[in-house]
Amino acid sequence: MPNEETTIRIKKNNKKRMAEIGKKDNSYDDILDLLLEYYESNHKKKK
Repeated sequence: MPNEETTIRIKKNNKKRMAEIGKKDNSYDDILDLLLEYYESNHKKKK
């Protein structure tokens, strides 16, 4: 299955905050991946 894309709506303030997290050559998808990986690695369920 090819890598599908979608459009999501976010507030302008959140877009600005995401841009501050990323580097010049990062897409918003790259930044979202970074944030999700950080969240997942720091919020693993304890067994």
